[in-house]
Amino acid sequence: MKKPFSKFLPLLCAMGAFCLCFCILAAFINWQLFGACVVLSVVLMAAVVLQLQKVGQQAMEIVNCLQFGMASGNLGAAQDFPMPIAVLNNQNQVVWHNQLFYNLFSDDPAYRDISQLIEGFHADIAANPKGTPVTVGERYFYAFLVKDRKYDSDLNTLYLFENTRLRRIANEYARTRPAILNITVDNYEDVLGGYKDSERSRILGQLEQIIEEYIGKTSGILIKLNTRRYVAIVEKRDLRSMKLDRFSLLDTVRTLLPDTNNPLTLSMGVSVQGKSLAENMEIASLALDMALGRGGDQVALRTENGYEFFGGVARGVERRTKVKSRVIARSLSDLVAMCQNVIVMGHKFADLDALGSAAAMARCLQKCGKNAHVVYDHKTSLANVLYDRMCNFGYSDLFITSDKAEDITNQNTLVIVTDTHTADMVQDSALLAMGSHKAIIDHHRRRVDCIGGATVFYHEPGASSASEMVTELLSYLLPDNQQIESVFADGLMAGIALDTKNYAMKTGVRTFEAAATLRGWGADTIEVKKMFSTSLKEYSERTKLVTAAKIYKGCAISYCNEVIENVRVVSAQAADELLEINNILASFVLYKAGSGVNISARSMGQMNVQVVLEKMGGGGHHTMAGAQLADTTPQQAIQMIKEGIDAYLNKTEAEAPKPNN
Repeated sequence: MKKPFSKFLPLLCAMGAFCLCFCILAAFINWQLFGACVVLSVVLMAAVVLQLQKVGQQAMEIVNCLQFGMASGNLGAAQDFPMPIAVLNNQNQVVWHNQLFYNLFSDDPAYRDISQLIEGFHADIAANPKGTPVTVGERYFYAFLVKDRKYDSDLNTLYLFENTRLRRIANEYARTRPAILNITVDNYEDVLGGYKDSERSRILGQLEQIIEEYIGKTSGILIKLNTRRYVAIVEKRDLRSMKLDRFSLLDTVRTLLPDTNNPLTLSMGVSVQGKSLAENMEIASLALDMALGRGGDQVALRTENGYEFFGGVARGVERRTKVKSRVIARSLSDLVAMCQNVIVMGHKFADLDALGSAAAMARCLQKCGKNAHVVYDHKTSLANVLYDRMCNFGYSDLFITSDKAEDITNQNTLVIVTDTHTADMVQDSALLAMGSHKAIIDHHRRRVDCIGGATVFYHEPGASSASEMVTELLSYLLPDNQQIESVFADGLMAGIALDTKNYAMKTGVRTFEAAATLRGWGADTIEVKKMFSTSLKEYSERTKLVTAAKIYKGCAISYCNEVIENVRVVSAQAADELLEINNILASFVLYKAGSGVNISARSMGQMNVQVVLEKMGGGGHHTMAGAQLADTTPQQAIQMIKEGIDAYLNKTEAEAPKPNN
């Protein structure tokens, strides 16, 4: 250990030289001044030396205290203590250390900041009696910092207890923890249903070989449950490499049938957080439901903080079979029969899809003999034109306020939510919590914060709208030889037209089948068209938003400082109109809402706007989404949108299928 004076020797020499020069200069001026300077210099040097001796003595007292306390009844030297120890001053600098501490470092640690020597060192170590984990190079220690209170000094003693071997064993245990991959083929029946048995067997053989080769690169195993379901068990270290290549298995399977417009796709639910294999399997199954609920062709990885998603840039897969609709309708019918009354509601700021589906469902249940009502807020709704039309037809009693609904809700009430599946988006969150039974009907891509505890959860991201889903359910729920009135059929058709942009987006076979059913129930396409008419003033305000748009990487972003009446409706219309411009991937229209900003986003399918806005707390589906940003300026929101676009494009590029060499 270096002597404390060795560090101060240059300073002492400099002070001595200065005093000598000062005294010589004084001698040339006056002998009396020379004598005074000599006395002053001697006193100054003596004071400095005495202070340094005091510091050194204090440090030695701490060392002596260390030495006597090493072992009971033993006065072994601190230098020979079988554990790295060091004494730190109030600036966390090493003022003394033993040989074992010295051997930990390539350079002498004396008078160096301990936080630069030991990774993980901080001032709160002294407050942790169980020790604090730190590292020195590739070695692991528990650090204990002891304050010397006997001598009332600013010096502390640092003890390092090595646990490198145990830490390496623990790290290896963590890296080999089992991870469950629950794998399913999204569109097995839709893609392979038209193939001959021999062709289907060949394709399935190729698919199985691709999955086997992917899992074969790891130390895990693959279990085939049936022709469309697989379970893989891999180690956590293998899962890390899968995350780095962003689960390239999805891309490989997607290129299995290059000559078709409906590629074969996979979805995976992954879990490594469970305490047992059984718990991991359960969590992986829930994660798979989350992946399928978001449209499929993606991986949902359950983490400590929620879910992490990979893939999901492809469009949702439409289910051509109506088996699920029939099963859900039967379950919903049994649930309705159990309950005394039914409350139906959509999301906040209800649009034509939310109101049309909710009103039609409530009217259907009334025809089934149940006391059913729709919770509706006329002040905030975006579908008052449909509401007024239903009232004119004499169905105003079907709608009630939130206060009235809460008065009639009890433990035997069924609450049905349409066109949303998140609690913070429903028309009345308190009412949702009051109902003892819940049923959800929604088509938006599934979010992590979905409503829990629903008895019936009918979620179909491949459907065009909630109105399409309700139309299918009504076919099974309505009593024999009965149908809903034409005004409700108009509302359902308007909801489908809204979400499909007049049947141009996200339409499938079942969409047109639902439209045909509604036409048979008396839906009038002319009346539906009138619901989308706007005034000259709204058209002018929409034009302002369109002309204010700026293009960023193929996306139109618009914000207008002017006050616009009925801005929620106008912004959505402007977002739709911006898509008519050539080479526009997506449109984002912003408008002020109190101290925050709301966003309406649209696309023609080339960009998944739900993925872009999801990171901002928004949601929706592939071609239509929205977000509400609290305490955010428009400039901040625009920057967030640009960052979301960048992240999406980078992710899409990273997950794009690689060309075969």
